[in-house]
Order: sequence, then C-alpha cells, then structure tokens
Amino acid sequence: MKIVSLTWKSISILIVLALLNVTCSFILVNLIMCNSSNFKLLSYSIKSSAGTDYVYPGSKNVQLTIELQYNGSQDIASVFGYLSLPPGFSVSRGGQAISPAYNPNGSTYDIVRPGDAVLFKYSIDISENITPGTYTVALEVSYRYIGTMTTQSEIVSGIRITVSSYPELKLYVMETYWSPNGYPGSEGVSLNIVIENNGDSDIVNGHIKIDFPSIINPRSVELDIGTISRKGRTTITIGNLAISPDAKPDQTYVASMTLRATARTVDGVLYTDEVTLSFNLKISSPPKVKILLVDYGIEPSYISSNVRSGSIYLVFQNKDFATINSITAVFRITHGGKFAMGRSSVATASGPYRYGDYITLRSDQIIFDPGSKEIRVTISLSIFGTKDGAEFWSSSSYVLTIAVPTALSKGKGLMIMDSNWQNGYPVYPNTENATFIISIINRWPYRIHGLIFNLSLPNGFYSNDPQNRRIATAYVSGPISSLDIFTVSFTISVANVTPGLYKAKLITDYVVECGNVMMEQHEEHYVYLRVNSLEEALELITTTWYGGSPEPGTYGAQLIILIRNNFIPLMRGVILEVYLPSGFTCSLNNESYARLTPSLITQLTPQVGGMLTPEELSTLIRHIISQQPSTQAIGQGDVILFVVPMNIETNMTGKYEIMAILNFIDQWNNIRNVKLKIPFNLLGSSKIINVRLPDSIEFINGEAVLNLTVVNKGSAPIYDTYIMLMPRMPLALPVEAFKYIGTIGAYKEKVVSFKLKYNPTSIMMMGGPTMMQYSSLPLIITIIYRDVLGYRRMLNLSSAVLIEPFVDIRLGYDTKATINVQEGKVLVTGTIINYGIAQARSLEVCALADNKNSSTFIGDLDPSSQAAFRIEFFVDKPVDIIKLVISYRDNYGRLATKSYMLNVTHIIPQASTPTETQQALPFITKEKMLVVVIVCVFLSFVGVIIYRLSRRHAQQLTEATRI
Repeated sequence: MKIVSLTWKSISILIVLALLNVTCSFILVNLIMCNSSNFKLLSYSIKSSAGTDYVYPGSKNVQLTIELQYNGSQDIASVFGYLSLPPGFSVSRGGQAISPAYNPNGSTYDIVRPGDAVLFKYSIDISENITPGTYTVALEVSYRYIGTMTTQSEIVSGIRITVSSYPELKLYVMETYWSPNGYPGSEGVSLNIVIENNGDSDIVNGHIKIDFPSIINPRSVELDIGTISRKGRTTITIGNLAISPDAKPDQTYVASMTLRATARTVDGVLYTDEVTLSFNLKISSPPKVKILLVDYGIEPSYISSNVRSGSIYLVFQNKDFATINSITAVFRITHGGKFAMGRSSVATASGPYRYGDYITLRSDQIIFDPGSKEIRVTISLSIFGTKDGAEFWSSSSYVLTIAVPTALSKGKGLMIMDSNWQNGYPVYPNTENATFIISIINRWPYRIHGLIFNLSLPNGFYSNDPQNRRIATAYVSGPISSLDIFTVSFTISVANVTPGLYKAKLITDYVVECGNVMMEQHEEHYVYLRVNSLEEALELITTTWYGGSPEPGTYGAQLIILIRNNFIPLMRGVILEVYLPSGFTCSLNNESYARLTPSLITQLTPQVGGMLTPEELSTLIRHIISQQPSTQAIGQGDVILFVVPMNIETNMTGKYEIMAILNFIDQWNNIRNVKLKIPFNLLGSSKIINVRLPDSIEFINGEAVLNLTVVNKGSAPIYDTYIMLMPRMPLALPVEAFKYIGTIGAYKEKVVSFKLKYNPTSIMMMGGPTMMQYSSLPLIITIIYRDVLGYRRMLNLSSAVLIEPFVDIRLGYDTKATINVQEGKVLVTGTIINYGIAQARSLEVCALADNKNSSTFIGDLDPSSQAAFRIEFFVDKPVDIIKLVISYRDNYGRLATKSYMLNVTHIIPQASTPTETQQALPFITKEKMLVVVIVCVFLSFVGVIIYRLSRRHAQQLTEATRI
C-alpha cells in the first residue's frame, strides 16, 4: 500500500509539471506575439492654428496628427492613442490626451485590420516660456484582439515637435518725400516715410525713433505707429521740420530708424522685437518761378508832335503756386532814347503776389530820339519768393522792342462792324415791328456828336413812320469817343416777301469835334437784311397710337403727334388745328375739325427720338396726358407733343393723312400759321384672341393629346406669340407647358398640340375611390404676344375639357412567378392596380406556360384600387417565361385585354445538412510556427514519459494484486 501511495504522488507531480509547461508555453507565445512591433510610424505632422508648418513658444491649438500602420496578424478593436507630452506642452482647452483611431477619410475605426493606416489627432498648446528647439513626444497605443477582453498596449517613438524661434522684424523704407517740397531754408515742412513690413509677422504696434542728419532740425524724433500687416505698407508723417539753408540740393543724406514693436505671428502669438535700419533723404533745388509777361508798352498811348516822351510799363502774371514777396526790374535802353534821370531805371513792386495775381512795373520818364519809331530795352528781373515754407531767389531777363506811338488814330469816318436782327432772331415773311441793330465804330481821332441815321429800305420792307414808310430813322446824341463802338436800332416790318438777303442804304449825318472847331460829316453805307423761311422751321418726328393700335370702329383712340421746333427761337400760345380725314372724328367735339393745345414740351433726347421701347413710350405718354396741358414757351430744339382723341368710324385699315395748321405767337409777337401734313397708319389690332378646345380627350396608356386652336379675330396680325397651359387640378399634367407659336395673321388661326400625362394620384386626393363617368379638366391658358405696334400683351383664359372615363390596369411591383423544379408546380402571385378613373368590370387573370394555363377571377376593380391574386398550375417541364393575360370590361361592356411576360424563378429543394462554422486561422509567422513546433515536441516527450509511467504503474498494480 505504501508503494501504491508513492506512485500516485509521482503521477500528480508529473501532471502538475505538464500543466505548468503548457501554461508557460501559452504565455511564451503571447509574449512573442506582443513583443513583436504591431504598429509602425508612417508619418506625423504639426500644423499651427493658422495651418502653417511653424509653431512658436506660446502657440495655441497646434494640430498634431500621427499616422501609424497596423502590422499585426489579427483584427483588433478599441484602439486608442495616449499622448505623453514633455514639459512646456499641454493639451488645448477642450481637447484630450487620448485620441481614437481615425481612418484617412476622417471617421473612426471600429475594427482595425492588418495593414490598415491609423490616424491619431491631438490639439496641444505650447508654453510661451519654452525654449525654441526640438522636443520628443511619446505615444502609447492600446487595443484588444477581437474575441478577447484583454487590453494590449504598445509604445510608438520617433515623434518630435520642433518649436521655432520668433520671426525677425524686417522693415524696408520704400519711399521718402517732402510735403510740401523741401528746399534749403524751408521751415514747417513734413517728411513722409513709406515703410513696408517684409517680415513673417504682423506688427501690432510699435515705437519708432528717427535720427536725422545735421541739416534737419530737430535732429531726433520719436513717435508711435499702429498695425502693419505682413507685406503691408504704412506712411509715417513727421511734421514741423526745418531744413538748413546750407543744405546742398540733390545731395543724398542718410538718416536712421529704430523700431521696437509688438509683433504677432500668423497663429496669433504676440512677442516683442527690435530692428534698426537706415534710409536716404534728398533736398530739392529751389524752383524757377513761372512768371508771364502779359502786356507791355509806352504810356501815354499817343504823343504830340511837340513832346516826345513817355514811360515803359510792364504787366506780369504769377503763373506759379509760389508766392512772390517782391520783384525788382532794372530797365536799360539800348536804342531809340534815354532815361531823363540816368542811364537806367529801377522799378520795384512788393507783394505778396499769389497764383494768378498781376504785377505792374513802370520805368522812369524816357526821352525818345527825334524821328525814332521804336526803342529797344533790356529788362533784368530779380524775384524774392516763398514756396513750401522756404524763401528763395529767382532771376530772369527780357529784351523788348517797343514801337513809339505818333498819333491817337490815323483813320476817319464811321465803320460798320455788324448788322443783324435783334438777339440774332430770324425774321420771316409777314413780320411786323422787328428790330434791326447796326454796330458802328468811330474811327476818327476825335469825338463825334449828333448822329442822324436814315435807313433806306428795299421793296417789301416798311418803317413805322407814317409819312415815309420806306425810310427808317434813328438818332444818337453822343458824344462818342475815338475808337468807341455804339449801336443803332431800327423798327422794321416785313411784307410777304420771298425769303433771302436784301440790300439797304444807311445814310449818316453827324458832327466831328476837332478841338474848338465843329466839322459836319455825311456818309453812306450799305447793310443787308436777311429774311428766313418757315418751311423747315417745324419738323414732324412721328405719330403713334397710345396704348396700342386701335381697331376700325374704335371710339376714343388717342393719336400721339410729336413735332420738333428746328429754328424758331420762341413760340408761345401754340395751337394745332387738325382736319381729320373722312371716317375719323375728334372725340372732343365729334367733328372732323378740332383745335388742340400741347400736352408736353421737352428737350429732344435720344429716347424721345426713337430709342424708347413701346412699353416705355406708353408709360411716358400716360404720364404726359395725366398732367395739365403745358402753357410754357417753346424754344429752339424743343419737342411738342399733341394728343388727338379720335373716333374711328371707317372700317378699312391703311394709311391716312391729317391736314394741320400749327398756330403760334413768335419772338416778334407775330401770329404764325404753319401748314403741316401729318400721316398716320391705321393698322388695326388683335381685337379678340380666342382659344377653341375639343369637347373631350381620351387617355391611352396614361397619355392624351390636347389640340388647342388659337384664333386671332382682330384685323391685325400678332407676333412673337407664346402659349402656356396650366391645369387648375392635377388630373393631368402637360409635358411641355410653354410653347412658341410665332405670328398669327389677321382673322387666322393656329393649332397647338399639348401632350398630357394622366396623374393617377389625383383620384386618391379626392378622398378615396369613386365611380366616375366623365371628369372635367379645368385649364388656365395664358397667351403672350406683341401687337402690330410692338406692345407686349398678355391674355389669361379659363376653360375646361372633358376627360373620357378610362381604365388603366397595371401589375404591381410585387408580381412574380416561381416554379418548383422537382414538382413542376408554377406559382404566380401579385397585385393588380387600376390607375384609371373608371371601374374595371369582370376582371380575370390568366397564366399560360407550356400549353398549360390557369386563371383566377377577381371581379370588379374600382378606380385607384388594387387586388391581390394567386394562380397555381403544373407543367411537364421547367419553363423560364410565362404569359400573364388580364381581361376586363369597361362601363360600356367593351372587352379589353393586356398581356405581360414574366420571368420564372426556379426553386430546387435541397436536403438540410448541418453546417460547421469554421473560424479562420490567424496568420502565423515563422517565429510563431517555431515556438509551436517546440511546444509540440515538448508535449510529445512529456506524453511518452507519462505513458511509460502509466504502464509501469499498471504493471506494479497487477503484481501487487497477484501478491
């Protein structure tokens, strides 16, 4: 018994050792599988909040994206990445240090399979106290294998974040200029400096110190600046600067600028930096003053034969924006005379003289040489001025040759300068009391008095003198100085003469004052009188009908007449007398004769001249006729509008003409009558547009054709015609609701066809299936066209057409046919739907295949209803297609059939066998296979030992039993 007891103990130890060995092997396999690198770092990216590749101390919301590749052999789930950040780095507000696994399209993974790319995304902040450099980030990836609850983890290294130094400030002086210009000695000028931010950061604000060269006072200036964006520019203006008079023009001077600024990176990090740069300055040369010599000569303008002396005068104009404070002229005579007081003369004028001011200088008295006709003089100018706060000197010189005057005038008598009707007004035949004006110049070197003018008139011209109508008289008392111009006016009446140019004689008697002697003079001159024609003074622009072309037989039609005044300067009290043609009367008095006043007087514009559309012209005329008749005067170029209301009693269209007389008072207060012929067209109109519809339409297979007949019952054609069809109820819908017809002649018609689609759902909207014999389809028909005058018209008509009752039988989508191949049994099931508006009576469904058939009777099927059916029959051999025939009768007992071909689905019965679920083995690498082989060999060795021990133990038990 002792031996047996020891043996069982040994067996127990061996079993325990075997179990430990198996457990260790399993653990070893798992360790080998876990220690193998399941995740490979593919790439990672660091982006600032602005999307750039650079981050700085203080950057917020930096986007870190890490891309790994899973190289394991089994599918895994619950994959998360735990980010371990170095000091100075933290997770952004609202973010987390843990990230789920994202796939490249942005969604998260539920299961990660071998070879999948996995993304982990984090938002981190960088402390502003961190030192720029490269920092390492660790990523721990946790996961579990599918089918297990044990979480595995793995550390991924090689992730580094580079923190860059703040961008340097980079400024560039683009331009410097003075405002106003800076000259040597200028004070109170401003220097403008244009600087550009060439750095990678925005300058939020800053303090600038500028050091100037010694020629500028003050030597140093400090100021603050505002924001300058990247690649942006700003202008710094430094005022109240003084430039030394010792400054050299066009020489380059160097100044320096120091900026200490607060800058902001593209991702919003603020920092402070300083930069120093130099720039060049230039001082402008003093300006050359623009001064214009506008007049010069000798005073007085005439000299006597005994005294030959005078002085030179000069008149300058300042044509420069510089201010002239003073100007000095030095006169030197080189020929023809000498100064009475010395060899030269000096004249000075003090200002200030600004732009446009005149400056007059006069020399001392000059004694002219005997017999000299001219003198030659040299003039030297010295100008002291101020421009842009700087004082400067400028000089110029002139050499002049001046004629010496000898007498006031060498001429004598009177000279006619101009003759014309008053104000340049034209004069027409049959004009009374027109004023004729003559302009005369006194060419005597003396004054004249007591001028009597007698104008001898040609035939057809008359004066107001009742004693002598052929002579017009005028008187001018004087005195009139030498070379003065004066005017003489005559009142003349013109008879019915032919328009043209007429010659008249002017006879003048007057007295010339020659010192103490009075001399009588008699002169004769000729002038010309022009008479204009009224034939082309008025021009008919156009005639048109207001609101559209009227129809023969229309009462109250309004004809618009536009007339332009071409030449007449003034027209008042305008009245148009019209004599209407036969078949037309005026609506105002029901007579063919009428007197009308203008409705509008306006300047001619391109629109009134014909560029207005008919609709715009109609709007304008509507505004015009709604106003009170115009009473204002009509000037040259004005357009006069008359509205003639007419009753059209003729029954013929065509061209007609109005004989008219335009009556008005002209500029000479004479009543004028101008005859006009005013043609107009009576084109008729589209009086009525009618649409004829058929009594009913029939739907076949859900479609019907509606033929509309558009009838033009007017006397004029219509153009660009469109027709639109809109059903009031959705019983049927047009395929093309809008169609172009084109032109329809007078009393002509056109047929337009619309294709309608039946809408079966409309019956369902009526509250359920209904038995219908006929249904009415209400329609709205819109016709758009242009009439004969181009006006756009639109006509809306309402009508209806009857829909003949019809049955529309269709198979439901669930209809199918199957066959049991072993039994030869065909089964057809489905639904039949009536999409029509009438009841399908005695409905029967029959299935045919392989010369076999079977049917089922459904009965009556209401509109918008459906019925299910089932047909079974047997065939001798398998079939692929069966024919389904549906027969029914309508409300009139007419038989109708429909055939459908159905594909047959073959069903082959199979014996049910248990299925085994095989689990796909995971992929085993060479290393794992080696471990498995070693474990199997070890287990085999242990099994052999256990087997031998068991046999030995069995032999011992047998021997013990025998004993």
